[in-house]
Amino acid sequence: MKQGRYLHIGSGSVTIDNKGIKTDAQTLEVSYCAPLQVEPEKFRLYSADSKHPYFSRVPLACLAGGPSGGGPVGFIIMPDSLVIERADGSLLEDKKDYKLDYCFDSIERTSSSIAAEGEVVTLHYKVKRKRLDTLVVDRDGKFHLLEGSLSQFAPVPADVPVSTIAVAHVMATSECEALSDDMIMPISGVQPSNSANLATLNECALSKVTAILKSRKNLNLLICGDSVCCGAHASNIQKSYSEVFKKQLSDSTGSPVTMTKICMGGRSSSHLLPSIKRYLQTEHPDLMVIEFVNDLSLSKAEIEKNYVDLFECAADSGTEIIVCLPHLPSPLFYGQPWQKIADKPFFHIVPALALAHNCAIADVAYRWLHSDVEGMQPIWMLADQANHPNDYGHKVYAQELMRALDLP
Repeated sequence: MKQGRYLHIGSGSVTIDNKGIKTDAQTLEVSYCAPLQVEPEKFRLYSADSKHPYFSRVPLACLAGGPSGGGPVGFIIMPDSLVIERADGSLLEDKKDYKLDYCFDSIERTSSSIAAEGEVVTLHYKVKRKRLDTLVVDRDGKFHLLEGSLSQFAPVPADVPVSTIAVAHVMATSECEALSDDMIMPISGVQPSNSANLATLNECALSKVTAILKSRKNLNLLICGDSVCCGAHASNIQKSYSEVFKKQLSDSTGSPVTMTKICMGGRSSSHLLPSIKRYLQTEHPDLMVIEFVNDLSLSKAEIEKNYVDLFECAADSGTEIIVCLPHLPSPLFYGQPWQKIADKPFFHIVPALALAHNCAIADVAYRWLHSDVEGMQPIWMLADQANHPNDYGHKVYAQELMRALDLP
């Protein structure tokens, strides 16, 4: 039973380290998510036109991914918190001098504004924040709420101590006065896997890489992709999946890893195919990881041509491959439900081609679609609520790449 921001947990039992533990009923409070008072921000006030579309008129604290390449999420600015100040200290009037589109948190100069076009003003505002808490139970049968970090975008849960078991994730928000069912996600404790045969297939496809890692020799790694590969919307580059994967690969095997990335935001395999092929032909890396979420929009013919070309070129270069079946962009981005996105032609064509060309698969898409078993919702892993993963989403990529190599 849930009431207000409280979790009422009934009595029962759990198993920790193969030992049954009785749990008593408890009530835990989900603490309030205070909004953030943003530091005064300099801002150029523009009218809405083709030179200054909505996404270029969004305050910095409302851009997931930051000022360089970030995207607006919308509905982040706290209502009535926005104050716009001119250089002389006078204030602009809402609807008379400017308009705020809360849907995108985009600010537009009006034609009647006393502020000049492009005038530098100072913004004072607050943003709503979220927090993803984790309900855990310890070896004494006591429940605790571990608070995640506060974020106005897609927050990530706190690390769970090994002495506890995670039971559920709870999403708390600044406007939350009562918890609803969709804010509480039970955790089954089992990460989903596409196929029981996937590990065997991947082992056959990665025999050379496996031998290198077992002998602790240097592994030459090439990762190719789009903005996700670049690390877009990770809180810092070290949290991007490529960097996390490289570190985990080296730490778990003792092999030094030399990584090269060929990636560019907004690009598909069609754009980067010539550069990738040149690198394969001259450098002969041991392992290539391919991740292009932007390829979901390519035609069937283009997908087939590009991947066959890549697979054949890699085979000629003696390079083994892990193909990422990438995460699912949100229905807000594609205008389709999650399952419909998962049924796009890419997810049918590429696995079959990979199997035919003896390439391994890291099935991030399956993990994304079935994230409910780990107490998550797909949208919770997208920093911009559209198509870029947050830190948790990048961690999922790294985990699935490690799983493709049958490594912890």
